[in-house]
Amino acid sequence: MPPLRERRSAEMANFGFWNVDGLRKFDMSERQLPQIATELALERSLDLLFLIECGVPVEPIPTSPEEGLEFFAVACGDRFKVLVRFDPQFMCRLAPPVPSDRFDLWHLKLPLQEDVLIGVVHGLDKRNNSQQRQELFLRQFVAGLEYHEGKAGHNRSIVLGDFNANPYEAPMASALGMNAVMSRTIAQGPARRLLNSSYPFFYNPMWNLYGDEPRASAPATYFYRGSDPTEMYWHMLDQVLIRPSLIERFQVGALEIITAIRGRELTRASGIPDRSRFSDHLPVVFGVDLSKPDG
Repeated sequence: MPPLRERRSAEMANFGFWNVDGLRKFDMSERQLPQIATELALERSLDLLFLIECGVPVEPIPTSPEEGLEFFAVACGDRFKVLVRFDPQFMCRLAPPVPSDRFDLWHLKLPLQEDVLIGVVHGLDKRNNSQQRQELFLRQFVAGLEYHEGKAGHNRSIVLGDFNANPYEAPMASALGMNAVMSRTIAQGPARRLLNSSYPFFYNPMWNLYGDEPRASAPATYFYRGSDPTEMYWHMLDQVLIRPSLIERFQVGALEIITAIRGRELTRASGIPDRSRFSDHLPVVFGVDLSKPDG
């Protein structure tokens, strides 16, 4: 088995995820996505890379031993590809009570680190599904996660992916969906209670990046020029959510929407994601401190 690699920081785990728009019926090699995804991991020293809508087999994704990087594939569904820089035996795949090809769950147990639960989601799209159907799908995912939180004896959970909904829309903000809020204070307070049922919160740090600041980044992760009178144009569909128990461990300064990889722009001159060359989504990176409390 490959050894656990030496990190830049002993306690920081660096995550990246990207909807690579790879289920379209054409040759993905034209977009060089395996290469550009690996370059993202190299440039950002990622420990875990999640590729959503990835139709490329894991095996051809190049590694770069000369740069001290070697990826290992983690077991997952066909819609995703998960690559890590440590022995994949430390990331155990979990079976949810209601299985779906649109989400996956793992229990990450790195040596000498706090264990966490990790989920990846590809939410139902708005064009073919009602808001209520989107909410129901996400509630099924949350129920599966809560089941495994109960088995693990903690709720140190990280959920990431393309939710196909904005942070302010019901599938993300409603108790019937992800129940994710923008405020640390609210997330760390009492759980939402409705009709004698309790709904634990997620904290959604992506609110911090929604808009024109910082200017070096994009206003969100996905652009759509719709005809609705209230069209937002930029949509934050790709998000990371964390349970309140991880808020103090989340590295807000490391949270970033990526617009260029090793000098290669992922957007057109207009700033819109370049779907013809790469993807209609932009990747996101973030960091979480997994050190044990005793150091």
